This record gives sequence, structure tokens and C-alpha cells, in this order.
Amino acid sequence: MYGIDLNSNFTVRKYKQSVFTNTLGGDHELGDWKVAWRGNYTRSIDDRSQPAQLNYDSPSFGTNGANAANRLTVGYDLTDPQLAKVQLYRTIRNADGSFSRGDRVTAIEDFPRTLSRLRSLKAQDVTEAYTAKLDISREASVFGASTILAAGVRYDDRTKTSNEYLLDLSTPAQFAAAGIATNYSAIAKPGGFQGEIPLNYTFQYFDRDKVLGLVDQAKAVGSYVRSDANFYDVGEKVYSAYAMATATTGWGSIIGGARVEHIRNDARAFSIGTVGTGGAATTVTTPIDVKSSQTLVYPSLHLNWDVDDRMKARLSFNTGAARPDYDQLRPNLSYNDANATISGGNPDAKPEKAKGVDLYVEYYTMPRGFLSIGAYYKDVTDVLFDSTQTFGRTTLNTGGVDRSGYLYSTIVNGGSGYIMGIEGAIQQQLEPFTADLGLPEWMGGFGVQLNATINKSRAETPGTAALPSRKVPLPGASDAIYNLIAYYEKYGFSARVSYQNRSAWLDAIGGTDTIGGVVRGIDGGDFYWAKDNELDASVRYAINNNVEIYGDFANLLNGPGRRYAGSSAYTIEHETFGRRYTGGVRVTF
Repeated sequence: MYGIDLNSNFTVRKYKQSVFTNTLGGDHELGDWKVAWRGNYTRSIDDRSQPAQLNYDSPSFGTNGANAANRLTVGYDLTDPQLAKVQLYRTIRNADGSFSRGDRVTAIEDFPRTLSRLRSLKAQDVTEAYTAKLDISREASVFGASTILAAGVRYDDRTKTSNEYLLDLSTPAQFAAAGIATNYSAIAKPGGFQGEIPLNYTFQYFDRDKVLGLVDQAKAVGSYVRSDANFYDVGEKVYSAYAMATATTGWGSIIGGARVEHIRNDARAFSIGTVGTGGAATTVTTPIDVKSSQTLVYPSLHLNWDVDDRMKARLSFNTGAARPDYDQLRPNLSYNDANATISGGNPDAKPEKAKGVDLYVEYYTMPRGFLSIGAYYKDVTDVLFDSTQTFGRTTLNTGGVDRSGYLYSTIVNGGSGYIMGIEGAIQQQLEPFTADLGLPEWMGGFGVQLNATINKSRAETPGTAALPSRKVPLPGASDAIYNLIAYYEKYGFSARVSYQNRSAWLDAIGGTDTIGGVVRGIDGGDFYWAKDNELDASVRYAINNNVEIYGDFANLLNGPGRRYAGSSAYTIEHETFGRRYTGGVRVTF
């Protein structure tokens, strides 16, 4: 690829998160009745401030590539999906206007870059939540069965307000007035890339103090202005109640009941638009207030059958819903120029509702072992999808910034779907069998835990007449998950090694278009998290009932978290977090 733009984004972050919470409650016995009540208030501040955001760009491409020699030629090697390789070269513009690859370059600093934008962001999300709940229960005899009757009510009131104030300089005249040097060397720190992933090129980091010094200079010609486009104030009130009964019989138990929720959402934001054309165009800010309400009912029935003193069978009919988080219902689009992203609220998003049936059989061995196998099916409607695609619109272009190419993320409803599967688990320690097998007593501490889940799922993506819906896996559902745990527990000593394997799963749907009469993915296609493997270990030794020595060893494989678009060959995110070791002495008194 010839004449590629090099855009460098440098961000200084400094923020403080805080949560204040308190709960007042009581538990009372009033004759045959048991009463429990709770009241809670929580205030949290999510500070997203970024004292400095600097963007440096390559020179323009120029007419017919006249400036291409000052831009990169890039070679991409995608044969290894775990590590895409990039090589940088100089660009040669030939006399006939064509391009060719020049000498190999390994240092980003060998290509010219100029400061194109300087910003400083003050941002806070403040959430206040009130909760009140009351639960009552009593024992009774219903049709000869010992029964616990329970009921309760709950009130939740949450409000989240997001405010941003931005200092923004983006023209050479502003930089000159503030005395800001626009070459990268003004903030560069000597040294190269310090990470372990082989990039095939290197770059200099920035000096934090130098960057903040440029921001101080910028304050002489600019000021912090509230970003109305990114403001929102959203609230949610939930009135809920439930009633249930647990009946114990000679053959098992029956648990049945229902929960009802009435939800009221109120979201306020600003719509930013343009009136007029050319030199007469003006930006208009219009307040938006969107209200909605809905009532949902979730009935359920669970049957537990004691086949004998070691075997149980369980049958469950259940319902549920996953509601969009209330800040996802905000009626605006928020953009982040530093990350070139746009996140969108969707006030029309509906809850994802599910109805299902589960059947499990469990067999218990003494003193602590079990074997279980089960099957399940859930029918889902209004499936919620995270959607990620190129924004593709100019409605957020302000201040000379083109945001049409930003990555746009939002939440949307699709059609119906389902998930079904089987699940098995076993846990067994050698303790009960050492004598029969002629094993020494100390070997009784060894044991294993195994579980595996096999899923099949499908869901309909959102569709229109021009772009029909597609069938995709249910978001977040892997086709296969299994865990293997080997452990030893005896004489106050405990050691455990656990391994988990999870197949790929859908993270977000990408954009689609009709090409030649066929619906095909654009922006790379749908986004998936790749197969994941994890290995952890721990050891414990109890010196006595009060003192324990412990060690934990996490992420021993240090496998990557890898996300790809469309095909596993096209990695868009690859990160590792390192192995973590902790140990110490725990005292309990």
C-alpha cells in the first residue's frame, strides 16, 4: 500500500474513580412472619478526564500523490492470525505518476508528522441510585405439604449524568498564537518501543511534562467549552414485586412464583444540527427528552424429585429478560476524537426476552462427589446485539473534523433466536476408595472436577427491506466450553490446578451491504473473540484454624485476548496481560 497516512494519537489520562454507598436495614420475626427490609443510597463518580490529547498527521497526499514521498509505503503479512506483521518503507513517486517501494524504514520518526490538533478534556459521569426493598415470608401447610410462602416489593431509582468540557486547538494560527511547537520532537522522549510484541518498527514515547506544558500554553488562547453533543442525563425507575411458594413433599419439592417489573425511562440529551448552507450555515443545538415505560412479568416453576437418597432430578420452566442498560437508551451520539470512535444510544431498544426449559439429573457420592448431566433450551425474542461499523455520515462533522470514518458502536434489537445444549459435570475425590483399592491413606486427598457444555445457537440480526436479516450465533455464546480441575486436599494442605477452554464467540455485528444481489459484510464483517485457553493454580496450607499460608498463580499460559473481523485470519485486537503471582499469610480471628 503506497502513500499511507501516519496518524499518531497521544493521550495523557488522569482520573479518580469514587463510590460512596450505605445501606440501612433490619430483619424481624413477628409471630409466624419473617420480615426483612433494606434501604440503600449510592453515589459514584466515573472520571474520564484526559488532560492532554495530541494528534500528529503526515503531510497531505497531494494532487496525484505529489506529496506521497513524505508518506509511508506499508507491507502487510497476515499469514499468522496470532500476529499480523507490518513493514514500513519509503514511498517513491515515479516520473509517470506510479508508485513503488523505497528503502526499508524501522523508526516512525523518520517520517514527517505535524501537530494537527491539541485537546484537553474534563469529563465526569455521575450516578446516583436509591433502592428500597421489603421481603416477608412464613411457613404454612398447603395441601398437606410444608410450604414457605414469600413475597416482596422493591423500588430502584437510578440517574446518570455525563458532562464534558473540552479545550480544543486545531489550526496553525492557534498554535502560533500560543507559541506551540508543532514538530513531534518537541514532546519526544529518547528511547524506543518497550513492549514485547515484535512490531518490525519502533517509535519514541512522549514526555508527559512536555505535553502538559503545551496544554498550559494552549490555555492562553483557548478555554474549556461544554460539549453539548456528548452530554446526556438518563434516569430509570423500576417498581417490582414478586410472590413465590416453596412446597416440600415426601418425594421432593416444588418452587413456583412470578416477578413483575414496571420500568420507566427518561433520557435527556442534545441534538446538534446545521441550518442553512455555505457561509450562512449555523449550528443549532436542540434539547431532546425521550420517555418510555413498560411492564414485564417473569413466571417460573421448578420441580425437584428425590429419586433416592443419592439421586435427584430437576425440571425447570423459566423466563427472563436482559434489559439494555439505562445509559444505552440515551437519545444521542457521543464521539471521542482521540480514539476516532462514536458510541450511540438507542432509546428504542427493547428488552431481550427468554423462555426456557432445563432438565438435569444429579447423582451424589459420599463424602463429597457428584455426577450431573443436563439439557436445556431457551427461546429468545428481540435479541440484543452490539453493533460496530463505520459511521458513514457527516452529521457529527463540526469544527472542521470529519467524523464520518469513525468506528460507530451502539446496541440494536434483532429478531428471534434460540440456544440449546447439553452440560455435564463430575467431581470426585479418591478418599472413599483408597481402602478398597489398596492405596495409601495420603492419596485420598487427590480429586478431579470436570465440566463441559456444548451449545447450538442462532439469532436473527436486524434487517430492512433493502438489507434482510442474517442468521448468526447468539452473541456471547460459545459452541463449546470445558473446564478441568485437578486438586489435592488433606492434612490442612490444598493445591489446585484449573484449565478452561472456550471456543470463539460473537462479540458484535458489523455492517452489511447488498453487492450483486447478495448480502455481504462490510467493515471487515462481524466481530468475534477468538478461542481462549486459561490455566490457573493455587496452593494453601493451614498452620492452624487461624493462620494460613497461600499462593495464587494466574494466567499461566499468558494466551492472547484476540478479536477478529469476519475471518480468524484478520486480527483487529491482540493483547496479553502477563502471568500474575501472589502469595502471603492470611490470619483470621
